[in-house]
Amino acid sequence: MIFATLGTDEHPFTRLVEELERLVREGRIRERVVVQRGFTPYQGELLETYEILPFDRLVNYIREARVVITHGGPGSIALSLLQGKVPVVVPRDPALGEHVDGHQIEFVRFLKERGSIIPVFRIEELGDVLEGYKEREVKYSLQERIDRFLARFEELLAELKD
Repeated sequence: MIFATLGTDEHPFTRLVEELERLVREGRIRERVVVQRGFTPYQGELLETYEILPFDRLVNYIREARVVITHGGPGSIALSLLQGKVPVVVPRDPALGEHVDGHQIEFVRFLKERGSIIPVFRIEELGDVLEGYKEREVKYSLQERIDRFLARFEELLAELKD
């Protein structure tokens, strides 16, 4: 199963849901796809979608998933890492009305350099990333990824306070 979480931001993230639907329709994804879509109105016909999931169900889907896809929100990324997953991360793009600014893109670029995640900056690359997911080698152990993520997250919070 592939689980995608778009978080709970009020901006729609239709581009990711549409791409997942396209990949299923074309047969590039042949397994169940569950999407927590938040406030994205598009649901697709071939996907199992939920607007908002209770936290315990969200965690269960992440644990059960073969692949977790998430938006670039730090909370969703951290939750995936804490459940032992290396998330595929598609940051929201403010130029497409998916967020108010580019902080997700910047954050995902930062995490990419540390090997904590598998980033997808161009939605057209999602299918290739998913097809090659099981062959990818993770640069760091899970605990190292979590430690690096939390350390940098604390640094970013400190910078915001200044």
